[in-house]
Amino acid sequence: MTQEVDIAISRGASDKDVINAIDLACREFGLSPISKGSLSKYPGCTHWHYKLDSQPGTLELTYWPTAKRAWFSLRDNRRASWMDALLPQLKEDIERWMIATRSELRA
Repeated sequence: MTQEVDIAISRGASDKDVINAIDLACREFGLSPISKGSLSKYPGCTHWHYKLDSQPGTLELTYWPTAKRAWFSLRDNRRASWMDALLPQLKEDIERWMIATRSELRA
């Protein structure tokens, strides 16, 4: 079973803003990217797999520009307790970074 948690996309955020916000926020939380690619189910998407140190579990994120949708995928076979503790703040920070990135570009 997979649980999906949507990330709010800021109005006016470019695809680059969204991708940069995800990369930056995940890095700030100490997450290490183990892969960054695409999924055939969502053409043109960016799909990440992240790990936290040597702990078990893999956090998946997807951004699909066509639908202007970003989300975490929490799969039962990849889920770990650190994800539940980290996810609310990580989601908030990604959403905040999208706004901050846009503000910097206008300045």
